[in-house]
Amino acid sequence: MAAQSKSTYDDVPYTSLPFAQTHPDRLAALARLFGLESPPLEGCRVLELGCASGGNLIPMALTLPGAELVGIDLSSVQIRDGQAVVAALGLDNVRLSAISITEIDPTSGQFDYIIAHGVYSWVPNDVQTRILEICSRQLAAGGIAFISFNTLPGWRTRGVARDLMRYHAMQFADPRARIEQARGIADFLASSVAAANSGYETLIRAEIETLRGQPDDYVLHEYLEDRNEPLYFHQFVERAESHGLQYLADADFGTMLASNFPSEVAQALVRIAPGVIRQEQIMDFLRNRTFRQALLVHEGVQVNRKITPDRLRGLGISGSFQVEAAAFDIRSSDVVAFRGARGNRLRTGNGITKAAVMILNEFWPRAVPFEDLVRRARTMLRDWAVPSVGTDTEVEATLAADMLRCFGAGIAQLHARPSAFSAAPGDRPVASPLARLQARRDTRVTNLRHEPVQIDTDLARLLQLLDGSRSREEIERIAIEWATANAAATGTPIPGEPERLVKDRVDEALRQFAKSALLV
Repeated sequence: MAAQSKSTYDDVPYTSLPFAQTHPDRLAALARLFGLESPPLEGCRVLELGCASGGNLIPMALTLPGAELVGIDLSSVQIRDGQAVVAALGLDNVRLSAISITEIDPTSGQFDYIIAHGVYSWVPNDVQTRILEICSRQLAAGGIAFISFNTLPGWRTRGVARDLMRYHAMQFADPRARIEQARGIADFLASSVAAANSGYETLIRAEIETLRGQPDDYVLHEYLEDRNEPLYFHQFVERAESHGLQYLADADFGTMLASNFPSEVAQALVRIAPGVIRQEQIMDFLRNRTFRQALLVHEGVQVNRKITPDRLRGLGISGSFQVEAAAFDIRSSDVVAFRGARGNRLRTGNGITKAAVMILNEFWPRAVPFEDLVRRARTMLRDWAVPSVGTDTEVEATLAADMLRCFGAGIAQLHARPSAFSAAPGDRPVASPLARLQARRDTRVTNLRHEPVQIDTDLARLLQLLDGSRSREEIERIAIEWATANAAATGTPIPGEPERLVKDRVDEALRQFAKSALLV
């Protein structure tokens, strides 16, 4: 099993990306909502099991220079790729090793954060047990473990597609041929499923439609590996508890909230399943959930699940909001709808919240400390001569409650530390060294919010210039030379005033880099 797993990931490496929800900044912020004081981020130790080529761990090393990060993966090909990136960036706080999870040495010590993303469901039972043993034995006293897994009931439908794809594709030896055959049989299934069986047809076709947009490496490792076994949430919790670990939260906080259902459903949930585990398990049935990202802590840790507005103190908030109106007046008590990047809405008539949204948009993508957000929002209301609607404590509680609603809806994000990037380009712009390195060979780069960002080829070329050695004027001059050469080569002259046009494009590109959290 181990040899085959190693072969498939060596032959077709998994696309190694950053996952913002695994960053210690996000984990620590979420822990504080439940009354935990997680380990300080500077100087923390992080272990990632199944790190692939370090696409998740290496960006952490950039934004946590005082931390020690350790990643392991069975694929020597992926580890070598990651080590090459580490060497190119000159990082000395991250170490990647090609070893099995079963080979981790207990003498490697305690870790404040342990991450196993996209591993648990894809390994044999003994390795699953080993993952929980490692968390039990080597998670620091106040540490947090992140373990994601495929879950039921939603994965039952996906399992139907996987079973057929494997049945057909595994007769072929070459991994690339397996992928091609698997895609073909999946399309056949979607087009041929009995139309009379409308419920089954709808589920299957939705699943195959999602599959069509996935890259080849995902198809191979998600659908065609020997091992991919989902389990129910409550079963995972029971396994964790047998190793002295308790469930803290899901990394996707909004999935924990009964309040995200219609009020009559939420009330029924509280009535029939008052406990957090049973309630979340029933919500998985209601959502037909396929995937979970569980956070675990030691069983002796005191978790306070009564989340109060004061828990936001000491945390930062970031968010980008679109107003669903041509204009709005913060002096009015009219309800206004704001839409977040994921399409979710916040509806509020609270002046303090309207002011806070304007401030968060102004500072985006940087996080604003909650106390600072309250202060700035109060000042804005005062400058606009908005009458007070309560005491300072009441106004702060109103804003905190609305920001928690935004967090639960995925509109805003909470942070445990200041943002590690610039919101505006300087005279000698500097882009993330990792993004500059990635831009040499790809148009998908990692930003300093620990997110993948898609840019075009022209922006990728420009990004590589931003190493701090060039002034904006020098960057503009190089861009003008590029544009002139391209115009000569293609026979398409630059319209209008060429220099002015190129300079405007450079200015816009720099603003875009800043808004994408790519500038140091």
